[in-house]
Amino acid sequence: MKCPACGSELTGDFEVCPSCGAERPPIATGEPNPAARRVRIGFGVLMALVFVLVAAVAVLTPAEPSSPPSGSGAPTSSVLTTAALDPERSAIEVTIRGFYAAADSGSTVATSPFVYQQGIGGPQPGALDASASTSFTVTRAVIGSGTADVFGTESRSVVASAGAEVEFTLRKVEGGSWLISSWAAAREMTSASQVLSLTEATAVDVVTALLQARQVGDASTVKLLTTTAFQARHASWLDGVDRQALLTSWQVVSAKPDAPSYLVTVQEQWLPKPLTSVYTVVLRGEDILVDAWSFQ
Repeated sequence: MKCPACGSELTGDFEVCPSCGAERPPIATGEPNPAARRVRIGFGVLMALVFVLVAAVAVLTPAEPSSPPSGSGAPTSSVLTTAALDPERSAIEVTIRGFYAAADSGSTVATSPFVYQQGIGGPQPGALDASASTSFTVTRAVIGSGTADVFGTESRSVVASAGAEVEFTLRKVEGGSWLISSWAAAREMTSASQVLSLTEATAVDVVTALLQARQVGDASTVKLLTTTAFQARHASWLDGVDRQALLTSWQVVSAKPDAPSYLVTVQEQWLPKPLTSVYTVVLRGEDILVDAWSFQ
C-alpha cells in the first residue's frame, strides 16, 4: 500500500507514514451484501416450514401398537392357539369316531369311508338304540409309520360284549389318512368275580405289545406295560425313538413259568446282528407287567 500523501510504500502495521507523517487511511470494511442476507433469511424460513411439516405428520400418523414385553402375561390375539400333541393319534381317533358314528346310524360299517376296503374287516354291529351314541376310550396305542394297533373300551356293546376290550388295526393310505383294516374284541375285561391270572398266553401278549411299542418309540405304552423298576433300569426304552429300521422283526421262542413270574424268551432281529432277550413278566395287582429284561 502507498501513502496517499507522498507516495511512499507502506509496509507492516504502521498507522502513520514514516516518510511524511501522514496518517494511514482506515481500511474500508464494506457494507453487508443484500443478496446474501436475503438467502440467509430464505433458508431460515424454509427450515421452519420443514420443521412444522414434520411435526404435523408425526401428530396425524397413528402410532403402531406396541407388543407386550416377554413374560408380561398380557393377552394377545395369537396366544389362544391349540396344537395337537400327536397329530397321528388325533387323526386315528377321528377315524374310530367315524366308525362308531356309522354303527350308531345303522349303516354297514364295512363299506363306510372309515374302513380300508382291502382289509380284514370285522363283525358287523347289531341294531343299536338310535337315541344314544357310542363313545370309545383309548387305553393304549402302538402307532408306526404306516400301521397302528389301538386298544380301548366302548361305552356300550358294539363290536365287543360284556365290557370286552376292542382292538382296531389301521393303516395309513395315500394322502395321509388313516383307515381301519380290522376290528375285533381283544379280550374280556376282568369283572369283580374273576381273578386275573398270569399265563403263558398273557405273558406272551404283554411282551409282544411291549416290543411293538419299543419298535415305534411309543413311550406311553412302554410305561403302561412295565414296572417302575424296569423303567428305572432301562430308561432308553422311554426315549421315544423310532427303531423300525433297526428292529425289523422278532419271534417268541418260549414262555416258561418261574413262580411267581413267567420268563419269555424272544429272538429279536436287530441290525447289525440279532439279539436273544429274556423278559420277566409279573402280576402286580390287576396288571400283568414286564419287570425285567436281559439279553445275550
